[in-house]
Amino acid sequence: MSRPIKEINMLKKISMALLSTAMTSSLAVWGESKPAVKASASTNNPKKNIGEIVISGEVDNAKGELKRFELIGDWSSPGRWISPSPGAKAVWRPNITEPGKYAVQLKYVDDPNGDHATDARFSVTHAGGKSSFEINLKNNVEIYNLLGIFSFKSGWDGFVELDAAKANGNLVADVVRFLPAPEFPMQENAPAKWMMAEKGCVTNGLELSETPTGGELPLTKWGGKTAWKIDPGKTADKNIFVRITDKAFKNEATSPLEIVIEYYDEGRSSCSFRFETYADKGGTVSQETNIALQNSKTWKLFRSTMKRVYFGGQLKGNDFLIIPTKSTPLVIAAVALIKK
Repeated sequence: MSRPIKEINMLKKISMALLSTAMTSSLAVWGESKPAVKASASTNNPKKNIGEIVISGEVDNAKGELKRFELIGDWSSPGRWISPSPGAKAVWRPNITEPGKYAVQLKYVDDPNGDHATDARFSVTHAGGKSSFEINLKNNVEIYNLLGIFSFKSGWDGFVELDAAKANGNLVADVVRFLPAPEFPMQENAPAKWMMAEKGCVTNGLELSETPTGGELPLTKWGGKTAWKIDPGKTADKNIFVRITDKAFKNEATSPLEIVIEYYDEGRSSCSFRFETYADKGGTVSQETNIALQNSKTWKLFRSTMKRVYFGGQLKGNDFLIIPTKSTPLVIAAVALIKK
């Protein structure tokens, strides 16, 4: 007895779905040891920031992770929200395994009913004490907002707290991210983007590579730090290419930007970095600044303020270049862009 056409079509769909699932599972297991396609980006510059800690009010509370996330008071779900209530609070507490500086970033959901507070009281307890902030929960929703860059000790001592006792609207306990930041001085609440080799290769709006298309830039231990090293005698392009992935830092014709490069001072030659600026009569012009090496065999900071910057991928598809000399290896631990 033949099957009806509808039943046959249904069986075909089920068979195809099962086959697709089996193939995906097989590729996933196989890919753990040998990727099917080599990624264009360097495996040393992972998209996932290994050192970051993300604590979600929705996820961690559902898992019962009270050490990482704790609610005090009568909070509602979904979304973990509450109207102002005496004694109510939310606490995000990371387990810091590597002490140092971390950018503390806050993300909260949209305000569809227009009833979120504009004066939510957040505080960050860190190695240097306690810093307090008033946050407008109606603005900059669904993105990470920087509270500041702070030093944290190892363990559970540092935390972020939302005091829900008083506010002019409803309060939400969403996501807090602790992102490793460079150890060199940066204004704590200044908009900044960086890339650092320490703590698992942290990318925050910048990507470095050895080739224009994202070739591998090897990591090394140098001068007591994890760093990137480029040897002009052993690479084809002989440059470090930097790509800006945050649109807010593109084409900054009005806001000056400070470039900070942490480099190891070894040898007596020089290196330079090259970028584009808007020309007075239209178009853009290439600018280049030299960094003199003095063979102190210590880590140093190069700082320079750039004005009328144009970051539009004009330099082989990248936004600026760091250029070593022909004979001296260049070792870099971090690169940062800071809005002035």
